[in-house]
Amino acid sequence: MTQPNTSLTNRFVVGNPARDRYFYGRQADIEMILAQPWNWLCGQRRMGKTSVLFRLEAEALNRGWTPLFFSLAHVTPEQASGRTLFRKFLTSCRSVLQERKIDPKDFDDTDPADAFAELISRLTEPSPGWSSPRILFLWDEAERLIDVEANDTGFLERLRSLEAFERFGFVLAATQLLSGLFGREGHCSPFLTGFRWRPVGPLEADEARALLSAERTGGWKTPPPPDVLEAMIEWSGGHPYVLQEAGFQLEERFRRGLAPFDITEWQAAVLANQLIREIFRDDFIKLTITQQEVLSMLCRRPEQLSAEDLSRSIDRPVEQVEEACDFLNNYGYIRRRQAYELRFGFYRRMAVDSTSTAEPQKVSRIARRVVFISYAHADSEWFKRVLKFLKPAISAGEIEEWSDQKIKPGMVWRDEIDRTLDSARVALLLISQDFINSQFISEVELPALLARAKSGACRVLCLHISPSSMSAEVPPDLPNLRLLSKFQALNPPSKPLSELSPAAVDAELVRIAGEIAGRTK
Repeated sequence: MTQPNTSLTNRFVVGNPARDRYFYGRQADIEMILAQPWNWLCGQRRMGKTSVLFRLEAEALNRGWTPLFFSLAHVTPEQASGRTLFRKFLTSCRSVLQERKIDPKDFDDTDPADAFAELISRLTEPSPGWSSPRILFLWDEAERLIDVEANDTGFLERLRSLEAFERFGFVLAATQLLSGLFGREGHCSPFLTGFRWRPVGPLEADEARALLSAERTGGWKTPPPPDVLEAMIEWSGGHPYVLQEAGFQLEERFRRGLAPFDITEWQAAVLANQLIREIFRDDFIKLTITQQEVLSMLCRRPEQLSAEDLSRSIDRPVEQVEEACDFLNNYGYIRRRQAYELRFGFYRRMAVDSTSTAEPQKVSRIARRVVFISYAHADSEWFKRVLKFLKPAISAGEIEEWSDQKIKPGMVWRDEIDRTLDSARVALLLISQDFINSQFISEVELPALLARAKSGACRVLCLHISPSSMSAEVPPDLPNLRLLSKFQALNPPSKPLSELSPAAVDAELVRIAGEIAGRTK
């Protein structure tokens, strides 16, 4: 093996998509994806989804297809719509349009879903010098489709008409957040049901070994001892981002003329990257409470644990634990042999503090304490009044309040709401007629909260702040409202806060604040 050429940049790709010879493994996945028409590549951040798309683009070109890569990050949440999506897509593939002599203005007056169909039809038409290739859409950052559906309801359902084209393939890359398109009652898009769900997980051991050994770029003149190399591969669990950072740190050490790391030093060098720590901490917080608790328990316990063992340890129903384990296994966090064990060994220090074995419990408790407050904007004064009485518990660290007031300029508002809905331990609903009439609450927030409450992951508390139709018999044609009426109310709907004297309201809010704080423990 040859010593790396010090005049070249580091051969390990950290944080950016890996292409060409820097891309390792996943060939079987590539073949299966290309053999099927529609696929959804689903994986956590930094798992290599974009790298897979670029590899698909290269493979498709080699086979005479026309791949059209498009990142939906160019579509802002506020302007997300079918028309904006189509216009941005045309911009991204303008070189192909020019080659086929297709004028984007031809589609100006066409419905965007129909425009996509017409575009594919024209691209697959035989013409001089054009052999009617297969067209392959490769869409990255596809979580933005949630905003498209929210702002342009029904567009994605119409887009499913593209399934009729035999010489057309469609690949989306997105995290599990994209499942919000079909996971909620009242606002359900069937678009994703046309895609084959394919989890993008860690690399297998031989693929990880090839990457860390830099097999395709000259290898190492003085490689780490085999036992150290294998220990790093095991510790990484095959996570491509961690492997790339490990290789990067090793190459930097060689550039300084130093001997290879021992395993402890090497792992410490990887963990010294603050960005990488923040990414994995953020991913951990996005997990559901049960997923966090399962992962935390396996971080603390070196032995394998069955679903029954985990159920007893974290005091959750076995069915709920098994569902959490299925998710964590699909995305590589854990693996199942005779029972479950941690696969991402770095999580013992990446998601928790390396000096404290109690830290996983602390992180989980932080997520548990979140109180999601749902209210109609017309009731913002009541929201402020309720929040005033929750302040002592917030200041004492007993609870962490979250509402749409926490969304700052520049944040992806829908992602922030979805993330908190998925992790809140308690949901406090400020019930009024404006709350009941709110389309966003009834179609987005309420179905998600009711689903989490049904699984035992969240407690729903109703605070009646003004008269509403819930004070009477709820009609059968309002199923979500009927379900809501079955949850515990902090005060009777027949005696909302607005009908009490100011002093009585304050006394009632003191009592309610104490009850909310107690229910997060």
